[in-house]
Amino acid sequence: MWILYGCFIATFFYLLTVTNIFETNKSISELIKKKPATEYPQGFHVSSRPLQNRNVVEAVLSSSTQDVFDTCPFVSPDPWDPEIINYIDVKYGFFDNCTVNVKWSPITELRNGHVRLLRAGSARKYECRARCVNYQDEEHVTFEAWRDIEDPSPFYCDFVQTECSSRKRTISYVHMQIAELSTKSIHANIHPHVHIILLDSVASSQAIRALPRTINFLTNAMEAVQFRKLNKVGANSRPNGFVMLFGKTTEPVMREIIDMEPIPADWTYSTYCKQFLDESIYIPIQYRNAGYKTFGAQDYEASLLNFPNCLGLKEQEFQHTYRPFDLLVSMDRKLKIAHENASCSKSHNNMLKYLETFLNSYKGNRNTDSSKFSLSWVTKLAHDDSGRLYKADFDLYNFFLRNRHEETKTPFGRNEANNPFLYVIVPKSLRNSDVFKVLKAKQQELITPHDIHATLKDILEEQPFSNFNDTTFKSFLPSSRGSSLLREFEKGVQRNCKTLPIPFQYCICQYAKIPLDDDGLAIKLGQFAVDGINAIIKQNNESENCSHLILHQDSVITVETN
Repeated sequence: MWILYGCFIATFFYLLTVTNIFETNKSISELIKKKPATEYPQGFHVSSRPLQNRNVVEAVLSSSTQDVFDTCPFVSPDPWDPEIINYIDVKYGFFDNCTVNVKWSPITELRNGHVRLLRAGSARKYECRARCVNYQDEEHVTFEAWRDIEDPSPFYCDFVQTECSSRKRTISYVHMQIAELSTKSIHANIHPHVHIILLDSVASSQAIRALPRTINFLTNAMEAVQFRKLNKVGANSRPNGFVMLFGKTTEPVMREIIDMEPIPADWTYSTYCKQFLDESIYIPIQYRNAGYKTFGAQDYEASLLNFPNCLGLKEQEFQHTYRPFDLLVSMDRKLKIAHENASCSKSHNNMLKYLETFLNSYKGNRNTDSSKFSLSWVTKLAHDDSGRLYKADFDLYNFFLRNRHEETKTPFGRNEANNPFLYVIVPKSLRNSDVFKVLKAKQQELITPHDIHATLKDILEEQPFSNFNDTTFKSFLPSSRGSSLLREFEKGVQRNCKTLPIPFQYCICQYAKIPLDDDGLAIKLGQFAVDGINAIIKQNNESENCSHLILHQDSVITVETN
């Protein structure tokens, strides 16, 4: 079972993820990258600021002629860096000041498709009815007819809403189950389960800082492989998610700073939003078509494929989807109280509960357990308030413990956001294999969501035929620009922001800096930046809407290339 766990939490296999100013002035670009080492010892990077009435320019140079961008120096950020310390909440693991309100506790239970009234409800003479709630589309659900809970026919759906009334009050609740499908299946002894748990907006060092109990359990109890050099390739969830799940980019890779042509985006806004997406290359659909049972859970106002008003896929993404429950709780105030506020739960608790039900479904004997694929995209937990993440540590830890048998306000924060966290847990049977050794050897390698995409394709399409023993390099072009983490990387190819499709504004490589006292160069660079911005304004006919910029030589000048 593979588990990827991260901001790209991806796999049982648990996988727990610029237009720049050098474009118009090659002489300055060459000066920065090719200055002799005798003049500036270590690579070139610019950051100038006034210091005692003079500008200090920081420069770096790796050798007399070597391009600094052929390397990727990187030291894992300190999760407790002094710059971020004021944003740390040490009250790990629990939501504060919450007592369960038993008045809202359910008085019914769902077991094997049948609803029964609990003793507390029977004593108060409640009369109950129930109905299935089904997925219609990303914005709507369909309701089946209400039925008395004494009806002997089972409820064959994932979500069953109950409504119990007495003379004084009515109690509503939504129960979860997995209504198993009899569609084509493949077996987990050959095709291992793949579960992706993705915590949106969580960086690598942030996870270490905010989820100590969970991270300790993953690395020590489940032997998770931690990747500290996962580099995002887009501004937010959508471009990174599309790379991981489609192998397609929605942002261009700007590379003028290394004198290379940009890589155009694979899909424009009209391609990925205003027309239906190509489901044949969507990873969850590929797993479903191969015979995996699929599960999807997202808790944002719209899914990755549909936000904000995009068409997404023509058909339902997953065979089992959390969307009906999320829509119900969002629409009905009483249901929201019952499932969240009164029960001291949050959205992620309900998602994990549904996921746990899926993990324990489709059970056969050891050789006939159906292969399962899940994608749980937890957004509300940390997207708008990273402080909530600290409170979820126990919830996540407890989820993995129970299911183990299944095997940017500061500069620091802005840089941290380019480095999502990724933990990969492989099936226990493979932890002495060559595949596991290759995987662990990559812990300090620069990787991207493209590589996660290639790995997911490798697990599905290639590795089962070698019983997960093939570690030789394999190109996944043209369907993926990435390299599988289960195989050797291509020999002779250095992995850096120049050779990988990483937009330079997100590059996490840390190029050395040394102070350089040169007011003239600082002013020249500042003027170059101002002229470049003015030229862009003019070229785009925005001179009437934008002010003409003038360099103030006593102001802070900062030029960053990564």
